[in-house]
Amino acid sequence: MVIGNISDSFRYDTLSPAIAEALAWLRNNLHMSGFENRKEIILANGDIVVKCQEVNLKPSGECRMEAHRDWIDIQVAIDTPESIGWAPLSACKDVSVPYCDVKDVMFFTDAPQCEVPVNPGQFMILYPEDVHAPNIGSGLHRKYVVKVKVGK
Repeated sequence: MVIGNISDSFRYDTLSPAIAEALAWLRNNLHMSGFENRKEIILANGDIVVKCQEVNLKPSGECRMEAHRDWIDIQVAIDTPESIGWAPLSACKDVSVPYCDVKDVMFFTDAPQCEVPVNPGQFMILYPEDVHAPNIGSGLHRKYVVKVKVGK
């Protein structure tokens, strides 16, 4: 897991070429006027997918822990804060929904080990070993979830 400010995200460009491209897109488009809920923007021949989401935040206990295998998540708060629960995959044992390769997700009933606030203009990079429970908080929340293909 990596957390930081979008304005400083260039420091993480060495993680991978696709992560560098995704972070550059975010630096240039964080407040784009064309944000539409459920809109998807495809970059890098499909190796990066930007998903525009507008969600109702929930209390911590109502957010499910999830993990991915094929995609890295970059979660970005646009104009309101959220918290994201986190635990290492190695510590999560209670699978509630087995891995689905079509959706690249599995769910756990394990509790997060911590909750990390993500404020507007900040991002969190979540790797396959980072089990996470996004959308913790209250109110309506606009965010980008940028999916980056593992190994790109």
